[in-house]
Amino acid sequence: MFEILKSYLKKESFYIVLIKNGLYIKNYSKLLGISDEELLIEINKVLYRIKGSGITLTKTVGQELAIKGSIESIVVV
Repeated sequence: MFEILKSYLKKESFYIVLIKNGLYIKNYSKLLGISDEELLIEINKVLYRIKGSGITLTKTVGQELAIKGSIESIVVV
């Protein structure tokens, strides 16, 4: 099952994976702002606003982000 998921995700130019206590973002363009309640990020010239509580940046490597916190919504701005 994981091999099927991996092969699908490799074809995408970016993706956002929502997990139990946060999210993972691959191939973002710019991190425009982060606070305890909101994250503003640009991906492929589109702005995304991620709202929640306890939002913290836990890892950044290249164009990948790991965010910890309770995510309430992800909307295109």
